[in-house]
Amino acid sequence: MSKPTGLRTEIIVSLTLLMAAALLFTGFLLLKLTERELVGQRLRSVTATMELVSRVLASDRHGDRSDGENLERRADPLLRPLAAATALASWSLVGRDLRPLGSSSPGGTVLQMSDLQRVKVTAEPAIELHYSSAWDPFHSKGDRSVLVTVPVMRHGEFAGALQARFSLAGVHQRVIKAQKVMFLYVALYGLVLVLFGGYLLGRTVVRPAKRLMEMTQQVAAGDLEVALPLEGPREIAELSGSFNAMTRALKKSREETEAHIRSLRKTNSKLQQTRDELVRSERLASVGHLAAGMAHEIGNPLGAAVGYLELLREELPTGNGRDLAGRALVET
Repeated sequence: MSKPTGLRTEIIVSLTLLMAAALLFTGFLLLKLTERELVGQRLRSVTATMELVSRVLASDRHGDRSDGENLERRADPLLRPLAAATALASWSLVGRDLRPLGSSSPGGTVLQMSDLQRVKVTAEPAIELHYSSAWDPFHSKGDRSVLVTVPVMRHGEFAGALQARFSLAGVHQRVIKAQKVMFLYVALYGLVLVLFGGYLLGRTVVRPAKRLMEMTQQVAAGDLEVALPLEGPREIAELSGSFNAMTRALKKSREETEAHIRSLRKTNSKLQQTRDELVRSERLASVGHLAAGMAHEIGNPLGAAVGYLELLREELPTGNGRDLAGRALVET
């Protein structure tokens, strides 16, 4: 049979599990909210950037050129500097008939025609987010990007659309770093809380419990002079007071029992003395009865012998015979 764990170990283990669960839950919740806020800020930033680029593309600086040539000529100088600043992965430019006019790669990029058609109809930006949260610090796979499609409006009419894909890997890396810091914080903060909590619980619960156990063993050994100090939390102080009251009650009960035992011993001694006296009196009475019986049994024949000897002495003449009868009477 395995030895049960101590109170201090149980408290420390329970406190560690509770602290770890609470801190991890709080940390993951804050991290999730932070990740959502970072992604939201990133979306608002790239959307505002793309809207600004579309307004620049829609300006009439080169009105002598066709719309397609104007847009194609001005798109690359505007978008190329954004690649490093905004993590622009790829971009594509289409005309008013949604035909490709240019892209960031010579071979072109795959266009999301559904977003382009929606932008053409609504003249509002379309955002398609691809972001998978990964709580494993060593996990970095998955598509993390946002596809932004903005219309290019010229004189209130649809002149084309700009579709760009921005990488969100930087946001994910920031979340991973924050997650590692969070794990370290949880470990250190949890260790401090467990040590401090273990010290406090040891001082307020474990130590008084051990002292109570030691005092209980002394009481079991017969020492009723022990007393616990009334200190610590209210419950511990009340328990100590109850223990002291119990020892006082046991001490009083033992004193009453000892006094009762002494009284019984004294009474038993008197009864023994009385019994001895009764036995002695009974013996004396038996001897008296025996003596009376013997006196009766012996006295009757002797009385008869005395009577006969007196008669014989009276009838004998004076002389030796009468003298012998008198002597026999005297002896009898």
